[in-house]
Amino acid sequence: MPGQNLRALVTGGTGFLGSHLVKMLVDQGVQVTVVKRVESSTDRLNSVLNSISFIDIDELTSSKISKEKYDYLFHLATCYGRNGETDEQINSVNIELPLSLLRAMSSMPKVVNFSTSLDPSLNTYTRSKFEFIKALELEFDSLELLNLELEHFYGPMDGQFIGYLINSIAKNVEKIPLTKGEQVRDFIFYKDLLAAVNILLKSGATGSFPIGSGKSRSLKESIEIIKSLVPDSQTLLAWGEVAYRENEVLYSVADISKLSKLGWQCEYSFEEGIREVIQSLK
Repeated sequence: MPGQNLRALVTGGTGFLGSHLVKMLVDQGVQVTVVKRVESSTDRLNSVLNSISFIDIDELTSSKISKEKYDYLFHLATCYGRNGETDEQINSVNIELPLSLLRAMSSMPKVVNFSTSLDPSLNTYTRSKFEFIKALELEFDSLELLNLELEHFYGPMDGQFIGYLINSIAKNVEKIPLTKGEQVRDFIFYKDLLAAVNILLKSGATGSFPIGSGKSRSLKESIEIIKSLVPDSQTLLAWGEVAYRENEVLYSVADISKLSKLGWQCEYSFEEGIREVIQSLK
């Protein structure tokens, strides 16, 4: 990252991707403050706890934010709406939280927003990600913004779909009900994603960048690969037992041409990334 003695405010820093980003920033000498909920576990940040500071959302005040000058705001805090949250609760995390932080700041930082490649009309979550960008552009017209349109990322203990599959297959569960698996997806290992973020930060890039491996394969092929890499699993992959959702996304693959021009490329194949996740379970 350009410059010295940089300060960064990070939302979502206790989560899977956020914690890895925080550790990357600390390694580069950035002074990091993580905005978190009081009840959020900091276990993922144990290795850098003495190098970072925290602000609890429940104790958040304008004065706590305005007294420090931040060079970056990294917004990773996300509510997907998977646990019955209302539209208001989703918007509160995905839109209002980062806006309130920016309004309280004494000077404008560069905003690095971790968004989605999915269509805004898909659901409340995707719409909120789109609405946040619109709100930024309307309220802060001179703001530097780097918007990352993420495909599906994965890694050890990510708590997401790939992790669920690997854990289930490794535990030899009897059966995993699945759709027909015709959906085409782009999976990126978290280390490659962080490398892409690092290159973008060093380049001073702004605007929107799709981030994925750029490689497409069907969900069925991907899951069959995962099963083949778990030794001796007898888990039945029950293809077709789950119906497609009404708004099922059948194709989602990143166009990484802009990233490639900056010199970035994936270092991990899908198989290599999955092997590393499997190894972490041992």
